[in-house]
Amino acid sequence: MVQICNIKFSFTVSKKHNLKQLLHAREHDTIHHSNYSVLRPSGTKPVYILFYSGHVNCTGVRDSSSIPSSVSLLQQLLNLPEEDIGRIRVDNISAVSKVKSPLALWKLKKPQGEVIQVCHNPERFAGAHVKLNKGGCCILFENGKVVFVGGKSIQHLNYMEKAIQDVLPT
Repeated sequence: MVQICNIKFSFTVSKKHNLKQLLHAREHDTIHHSNYSVLRPSGTKPVYILFYSGHVNCTGVRDSSSIPSSVSLLQQLLNLPEEDIGRIRVDNISAVSKVKSPLALWKLKKPQGEVIQVCHNPERFAGAHVKLNKGGCCILFENGKVVFVGGKSIQHLNYMEKAIQDVLPT
C-alpha cells in the first residue's frame, strides 16, 4: 500500500498584485530572496514559495483534499480574492511503500513491461532507480522500502507500484 509523504502543487496569482510588496509586510514568517519569498505560516503544514512573477509553489501537503484549504489559507494571509487565483496543478506526489524484505538489488530484472530503465550502482547510491514508461521514478532499497517520485495522482501511484513488480526478483 502506497503512503503519500508530500504533494507539491502550483498555481498563479493575478499580475495585478505585487507579491513582493505583500510579502515584505510579513517579516516574521517569510524569508526573502531576490526573485521569490518563502512563506512558512506558523502552526500550519504548507510552505509557499511565491515568485514575484506571480507563480506559486506549495509543498508540505499530504492529502489532495487539503489542497483547496492550503490555497484558501494563502488567500487569507495575503488578502487575495478567489478570482485572482489561477488553475491549480499537481506537479509531484511523493510516496513510500514496502515490498518483500530484504530485496536483492543486484538481482533486479532487466527493464520490461512498463519499466524503461533500471539503474543500480552501489558505489554511488544505496538504492536502485527504476524509471517508468508513463513517467515517474521508483527508488528501491535493500530493506524493501520503495520511494515513489513524480506521481501525478493516486491512480498514477498505483500504476507505479504495479509497474515495479516487472523487475523484482522472483
